[in-house]
Amino acid sequence: MRTTRLTNIALVLTSIAVAIGIAAAAGEAVVRHRERTRETVPASMPFVFYRHERLRHALVRDQEYYRWVHVNASGFRGRDVEVAKPDGVLRIMVVGGSTVFDSTVDGDDQAWPARLEHHLGCLLPSRKVEVINAGVPGYVMLDNLIRLQSELYEFRPDILVLYQAHNDLLAALHRIHESYRGLRTPREVESVAPWTQWLREHSLLYNKLALKAKVLQRAASAKAARQQSSPQTYTESIAAGAARHEKDLRSFLLISQGFGIRVVVPQTVHIGSDDPKAVGPFILASLEYEMTH
Repeated sequence: MRTTRLTNIALVLTSIAVAIGIAAAAGEAVVRHRERTRETVPASMPFVFYRHERLRHALVRDQEYYRWVHVNASGFRGRDVEVAKPDGVLRIMVVGGSTVFDSTVDGDDQAWPARLEHHLGCLLPSRKVEVINAGVPGYVMLDNLIRLQSELYEFRPDILVLYQAHNDLLAALHRIHESYRGLRTPREVESVAPWTQWLREHSLLYNKLALKAKVLQRAASAKAARQQSSPQTYTESIAAGAARHEKDLRSFLLISQGFGIRVVVPQTVHIGSDDPKAVGPFILASLEYEMTH
C-alpha cells in the first residue's frame, strides 16, 4: 500500500515537472519569436552582457542579438575594427553609457557614433575617418576609467569623445536609499548558482522575467526612499554624486593625456538627421579644432 502511494506521488510530481517544462519551453519559444519579429527596439538585450571580473558587466564579444545589435570581436558595437590603426586614418573613439551605445535605434548603422562617422566623411572628404562606438549601457564614469586603462588605450585613438554623466546622476540618486553603515560587507556582489548562470546565458524568458522583477523591486525601493527622505537629502546626494563624477572625470582626462589621447567632452549630441549640417555644433567645432591643432 505504501509503495503504491509513493508511486502515485512520484507520478504526480513527474507530471507536474513535465507540464512545467513544456510550459517553459513554449514560453521561451514565444518570447524568442517576438524578439526576432517585433517592430520596436527591445527594451533589454540580455545575451549581449556578461559578468566581468573588474566591472559589473561587459559586452559579450562577437555577439549578435537577433537583428538589433552586433558586438564585434573587440567588444564594440558595429563592424570589426583592428587594434592597430590603419595608416592615414583619423580614429575617433566615443565612450559612455547607453546614450553612446544607442540602444533605442534599429541597427548598428543608426547609432549616433556611426552617423557621426558618416557625417564627418561628408564634411571632410579628404580625410579617412573611423569612429568606434565604445559605449556600454549602464556604465558610469568610473567604469569607463577602468576600461580606458585596461583595454581602450590599446586602440590608440587620435580623439576620444567622452559622453558620460546621466548614469552617474542616477547612481547618486540610488544611493539615497542605500545605507552602508554597520554592514561588514557593503555593496557585496550577489552569489549566483550554476543553474541561475545557465538560465542567464540561455533563457530569454528567464532574463525578461528577472528584469521585470528587478524593475519592480527598484521602483518599490525608490518609493520608500522618497517617503523617508527630505529635499535636503536629495540635494546632498546629488552634490556628492557631482563631486564624485568630477573626480573621476579629472582622472579620466589626466590618464588620457598620459596616453597622448586628445579628449572632446560634448555638451549635446544631435546627429540623427541625414543632413551633415545637423551634426551638433559643439561636437563638430570641438572635433574640427582637435583635428587641426
